[in-house]
Amino acid sequence: MTVPAHACPDLLELRPTIHLVRYDSGFLPPRATCHWDDGTHKDFVSGWINPLALTCAVVLVTALVLSYGRLRNHRAARTTKPPPTRQPPVSE
Repeated sequence: MTVPAHACPDLLELRPTIHLVRYDSGFLPPRATCHWDDGTHKDFVSGWINPLALTCAVVLVTALVLSYGRLRNHRAARTTKPPPTRQPPVSE
């Protein structure tokens, strides 16, 4: 589907002949659309792909931020030692 000639062929067998006018593609947001000179178009990326990609990105970023915060708190807790406690003198 990366080569428009294979994904979007000219329709030479029809009368009048329909030619490919434009092939739009992009990575962000994912899209791949063929446009023919008779006004028809075909979208190869389903409508649920973009919301799914956005949801996955938000979950990934949230997980990274939370794990970084926990790692930083864990390191800070290890480096700070509690002050020594004084024990009362034991009388005999």
